[in-house]
Amino acid sequence: MEISVEEGLTDVKLSHVMDTDKAKVDLGSILWDLVDAAKYEEALVEIQNSKNKERVTNDCMDIIPVLTLKLQESEDILAIECLEGLLVHVSNVAKVKEVMIVFLEELQAFKGKENYRALLRPMQVALKRQVSRNCSPTLHCWAFRSVLDHMARMELPSDYNLEGRERKLLDAAPAVMALSDHLQCVVDFFKVFYEDIILAKLIFSNKIPNTNFFMAKTLLKLFDKPLTFLDVYSNKKGDENTVYRTSSKLIIMIIRLIKNPIKLFSEISYKTSDPKKKNINKKENETIDKEGEFESEDDEDDDVAELLNASQTSLATMYYCMFSQNMSIESVPCVYSSQHKFLSCLPLVCTLLSKVEHLAMHKGVLLARSLITHIDNRSMPAACLDSPSHYQLSKLLVNIMTYTENKEIRLCALSFYRTYITKLDYDAVYRLFEYLLQSQTHAGFLGFIITEIKQNSLLSLKEKIIASEFSDGFTKGEDLSRTVPSYSKFTGQSLWKLVYLACHLPDGERTDFLECGDKVLSALNLVLFLLIRATNHLQKQQQQTSTQQTEQPVTSLENDEATYSQALHQSPSNFSIHQSAQSITFNPPQMLQHVAHLRKELLTPMQRGLQISREHYELKLKDLSESSPPADGNKFDFQVNVSDSILPGLDPGQEKKVVASALCRFDLINCVLARVETAATELMATFTIMAK
Repeated sequence: MEISVEEGLTDVKLSHVMDTDKAKVDLGSILWDLVDAAKYEEALVEIQNSKNKERVTNDCMDIIPVLTLKLQESEDILAIECLEGLLVHVSNVAKVKEVMIVFLEELQAFKGKENYRALLRPMQVALKRQVSRNCSPTLHCWAFRSVLDHMARMELPSDYNLEGRERKLLDAAPAVMALSDHLQCVVDFFKVFYEDIILAKLIFSNKIPNTNFFMAKTLLKLFDKPLTFLDVYSNKKGDENTVYRTSSKLIIMIIRLIKNPIKLFSEISYKTSDPKKKNINKKENETIDKEGEFESEDDEDDDVAELLNASQTSLATMYYCMFSQNMSIESVPCVYSSQHKFLSCLPLVCTLLSKVEHLAMHKGVLLARSLITHIDNRSMPAACLDSPSHYQLSKLLVNIMTYTENKEIRLCALSFYRTYITKLDYDAVYRLFEYLLQSQTHAGFLGFIITEIKQNSLLSLKEKIIASEFSDGFTKGEDLSRTVPSYSKFTGQSLWKLVYLACHLPDGERTDFLECGDKVLSALNLVLFLLIRATNHLQKQQQQTSTQQTEQPVTSLENDEATYSQALHQSPSNFSIHQSAQSITFNPPQMLQHVAHLRKELLTPMQRGLQISREHYELKLKDLSESSPPADGNKFDFQVNVSDSILPGLDPGQEKKVVASALCRFDLINCVLARVETAATELMATFTIMAK
């Protein structure tokens, strides 16, 4: 039988392919069987055998998948170490591009956190072979993005809502320990390339003009997930956890690369919301297309751009470690003012506060507190409120103070907000309070704001007294603007604008006074403060006027109140506590209008509303006292709603306590309301006497 030349060549080719495939399978199966039989040393000897060098070099794209598959299945530590050694040998022998392509492809499906670390050193070895002073960044970008994306996909451990020293227990949680160890391994992976860059052995070409800055931005991404959601602990005694030590290493590396950490302020986004986050599930870490070819040049540009795009969360966590945990704080140049650092980092604070995880939220509050501590009181002008971050900060803090389950975070947020208000000047505080009174609905927070309005009004009046005394030592025409503080916003008609907003009843007499109790009580106290102060000054003015008719003018006074009265002696007709920045006078017609408005919009509707509410609750208490418990023991009229969640029903005894507590609340409001009515009547009587 004759055989054609073409058929003979075909048979030869098929035979060669079959022999090659057999060789590939044989080497892979041999290594698999040796590892499976726990013959780790023999496996390493087999792959390092000189006769297999060519097969390893040419067939790495078939050998690596076999080893990584075995790696995912292995649980024995010695087996994992052996497989890591086998992969390192392949990385040392085979072609770098082929090795990296297979590694990056395998990373897509790699699930185990523990065994994943065994892939880092082989990738590191392969990339080290390309280190040069004119290195193409393509493979490094692919590898860096793959490692970072794998970190971002990791499941976060629970923080168990722990507070204070209890959070130290998190370090003993297996999930936290695994994440901490993995984070340390990833930092060690990047450290090799960082050291080469510091020594100028590795310099990227083409699309990366500044290798140091590129590496710093890449390391910065490690401050995102999961580090943001882990506890960074250290105390004055020197006790610190693994996450703290890892974070400290990262910051030292970044600072050595860019010298000045404040340079990264340019990466902060000052938008009202975070920049659009990367969709991990969309073409996640695509380094190879379906045919196994390299990405296009545009895709390479995307890899570089992605690594250079700093995450706002990572920036926030890095600055938290620096400013709150004092990591390498000495590297921050002293030329930057505390106010500049606070205003620059405010969007980052909002980024952390917007997280639902308690540890990230707590980092945001601590970062804000550490930045604002060194700012002088009343030094931040109203112009700084042009940044939307200030209003976003208030909104986020309100949510934390009112709805967060963690008590420590709530109290920490409240403490910071009190301090924050003292750092704004009076114009800025006025502008902020005006916004909050119109935008917030939580009665407790509104009560806090109204109380702050009263305190700022009192401070403004005291500063007026000091300013009037201080100005006596200056010549006429001398500029006092740098010495006398601004206080006009909390006096005069601008103050009454806030008072009207504070005293507004959203539903008139049908307002739920039990729900709005905190706001109503604070508003009544504010009105009472103004009425009593107005009455006292009217009476003192009347006494001073009568005294001046028979005695010499007062030349020295013993207290601020006397000084305050002396400043008003010029014109009895201009008698107002809130009129101008140069004099403290009361305007009787305007004061009468304010009292009439408050009686119409606040006092009278509140009297009717409280009477209706009290009668309703008294009737309910009577029904509860006379009725017998439900037969089934489950059907109750009362429901307790907390954050839109209905709590289980109350038994009759608890219902009675709730109703009795509500009646006590109404009694308290009625007492303050009666005191306000008395003060208003007394003020009107004083006006009448002075008019005569």
